[in-house]
Amino acid sequence: APDFFHFDGDEGVLCVAEVGHMTGTEEGSEDAYTKIGLGGWYYSADFDRIGSVDADGNPTQHGGNYGVYLLGERAVYREPQAPERGLAAFARVGIADSHVNTVGFYAGAGAVYTGLLRSRPDDQLGLGVAAAFVGHEFQDASKEAGIDADDAEVAIELTYRAQLTPWLAVQPDLQYIVNPSFDPSVEDALALGARRELAGQVRSA
Repeated sequence: APDFFHFDGDEGVLCVAEVGHMTGTEEGSEDAYTKIGLGGWYYSADFDRIGSVDADGNPTQHGGNYGVYLLGERAVYREPQAPERGLAAFARVGIADSHVNTVGFYAGAGAVYTGLLRSRPDDQLGLGVAAAFVGHEFQDASKEAGIDADDAEVAIELTYRAQLTPWLAVQPDLQYIVNPSFDPSVEDALALGARRELAGQVRSA
């Protein structure tokens, strides 16, 4: 039989799982759309341990890597005459193994308004804030190396998704990043980007 799966002991296996509860629908229903999810991941490979070396100066190995997260989404307002329009909010928090990951804790929240302009019911305006906090091991290793590292990197994002045609959407995006890469010598950054979405429909004869 063909060998479809091959696991290398050095590469490890990544496992991901999530459980959640959802009521209502995003498109509109009698019940307000609400979603709560709890998930986690585990990577069985070996990783370099932050701030720890052996007698030869090589990083010591740490078996496995993991993370856990909690997320929530809710439709907080719907326009009475057009329930597909309105405001939705979301929040997420997560932790990761700080022995091998620079970021030990993450928190983010934001809101999206669909159909803010009545002439453009499918457009979406979004505002979000995300903060990544360094782990204790990275902080301790930075101090021992004489490096001054910031505690957190914070990104503030403003975006607008314009549905120009049934098959084309354009989404400009503006981000302001505080303490990029946790490096106090790097000035805060302003980033501007955009994305395009193309959607097609396949018809069978």
